[in-house]
Amino acid sequence: MSHLVFPIGHYVGERHPEEVQVLRVGVEHRTLTQDEFGVWVLAHGAPVDGSPVWTTDDLLRLAEESELTDVRRHLDELVEKGLLALVPVAGGAEAVAFVETYRLAPMLVGLGNSEADPDDYALGFPQLDEPVAVVPAGSYELWQWGHVAPSMWHTCEVRAKVAADLNEPSGTTEVLDGLLADLRPLLVNSCAYLDLARRE
Repeated sequence: MSHLVFPIGHYVGERHPEEVQVLRVGVEHRTLTQDEFGVWVLAHGAPVDGSPVWTTDDLLRLAEESELTDVRRHLDELVEKGLLALVPVAGGAEAVAFVETYRLAPMLVGLGNSEADPDDYALGFPQLDEPVAVVPAGSYELWQWGHVAPSMWHTCEVRAKVAADLNEPSGTTEVLDGLLADLRPLLVNSCAYLDLARRE
C-alpha cells in the first residue's frame, strides 16, 4: 500500500574524505550514502500537476527514471533511521502521530505577495531577480508561523481554534489534511524542513 512520504532532517552538506551526506535531526548528525541521499531528496516530492500528494509509489517511479538502485531497500532503511516518515494516505492515528512527532523549521526569506497575485506568496532571497518558490496562502502561513509551535499538532490545534472563532468549525481530519497539503509545497521547494518536535 502506498503512503505519503516526508523527508526528515536539515541537510548540512557533504563531508570529505568520507564522501557521505550529512543531515541534522534534533541535535544529532546522521550520515547517508550517495544512494540513500538520492532517495531522501526524492522524498521531498516533485511538482506534478500542482498536487500536494507525494507517495512512496511516486518516489519509486521517479527513482526508477533517475536510475537509482536498491531504492525500496534504501527507503526502508531511511524510515528505520528516522530520516523518512510514512503516513497513510487516508490519515488516521498514524497521521496524528506524525504531526505530534515533528515540527516545521523555515528556510529562505519571505518576499510577500503582489498586487497582481494577492493569493500567492513568494519565498527566496531579496537579492535574486526571481523567487525560489511561490506558494499558496496556507503554505505561506504555515511557513511563517509553524516554527513557533513545538509540533505540527499544535499548529493543527491553532488552525481548528481559528476556524471555530470564524464560525467555520473543522474536524481533526479536515485540519490535518489541510496542514499536510500546505506542507508539501514547502518541502518540494526546500522552503522548510521537518525536525523533531520540541518537548515542553
